[in-house]
Amino acid sequence: MRQVIKTVPLTTNEVEYEALIVELKLARGLGSKVIEVKCDSQLVVNQVYGIFDTNEERMQQYVSKVQALLARFREWSIIHILREENVEADALAKLGSSTKMKGSDSETVVQLLHSVLDVDGYCKVLTKDR
Repeated sequence: MRQVIKTVPLTTNEVEYEALIVELKLARGLGSKVIEVKCDSQLVVNQVYGIFDTNEERMQQYVSKVQALLARFREWSIIHILREENVEADALAKLGSSTKMKGSDSETVVQLLHSVLDVDGYCKVLTKDR
């Protein structure tokens, strides 16, 4: 599944968590019971597994939200991959940053109007009919 996420201004780490949360909600909404996430943020992977401490309150909120979502899957894993091996994600990130929301011609664009921590799950999904 491929998606582009446009969001309010956030730090790089916040963007990683926002994307992960949206992906987990989408996968669960589609009825997935087993999920394997490939993430190029070693920090996120290690924080979710509890290997790295999460000192900032906002990051703790993200980790808690991710762990609660992961608990809804029968089986899950998050695998760290090198950024260089994540060419497809980089292409989607570039698409997301360049896509205009009105009349978008991308495949699927998820626009987060607020952080998932500020407003639970409100987003606008624009899709192109094929």
